[in-house]
Amino acid sequence: IRPLIKAGRLPHLGALLAEGWHTDLLSTTPPVTLPAWTSFLTSAPPARHGVTDLFVHSPNSYGLEPATGALRQLPTVLSRLSARGHRVCALGIPGTYPPESVNGICVSGFDAPSANRAGPEAVSPASAFETLEEAGDWTYNVFNEHSTRPERLRSAAEAILADIERKETTILKLYRREPWDLFFVHLQASDTVAHHFWHWHDPGSPRYDKGAPFDAVARIYERLDQLIGKLRAQLLPESRLLIVSDHGFGGASTTGVYINRWLQKEGYLNFLP
Repeated sequence: IRPLIKAGRLPHLGALLAEGWHTDLLSTTPPVTLPAWTSFLTSAPPARHGVTDLFVHSPNSYGLEPATGALRQLPTVLSRLSARGHRVCALGIPGTYPPESVNGICVSGFDAPSANRAGPEAVSPASAFETLEEAGDWTYNVFNEHSTRPERLRSAAEAILADIERKETTILKLYRREPWDLFFVHLQASDTVAHHFWHWHDPGSPRYDKGAPFDAVARIYERLDQLIGKLRAQLLPESRLLIVSDHGFGGASTTGVYINRWLQKEGYLNFLP
């Protein structure tokens, strides 16, 4: 974000860095979404809280299944504050499915089984689903990230921007409902755009493509900066605004290493017929 701030493209984040306190943080080991956000929620490392990766081995097999917040073995800040009578609204935080019973509203993150948007099973308490629908909705998969069609990225940036627009409506409506003690929002857009567009954004990436038709990473960050500005403008005088990330981004290698193939070549692994 620093080069974009220097270029004047992120005025609200720039103001926060200039007026507030900031530092670089290490991510968890591994630096993966579910373990990292669960560490933020519990103040414990993955080895203690129990969410150690995006996928876990299926019992008695070599298969994998998606990890969820059901693996978490420690209470979160959401439940701790709720137990003390504080009002909590948590929207889309990874690692919060099944949704916790909170004193307020909890909408699960993308580990929920809902296909594209949060259904009743992803919202707690049950009565809060109607509140969410009144405010808008909460979406997860905004485009097909696994498609191999080259043209998919042409429309992906617009889909991400449209998703931020929908979420902004929901966020602001819910934020205005009451003076929450904790209002916690997770936005996946900066992660999604970096996974798919970093090679068009970063000249230091081994996969850098200087023929990029547009800088999607900068555009998404600009739109998120606008949302931050709108929230910041509505903060109560005694409020504290925190902006955090679960991990950073960098260029990806042009080479893939298949560990199982190497193990087989060295005689350490055999494949089942």
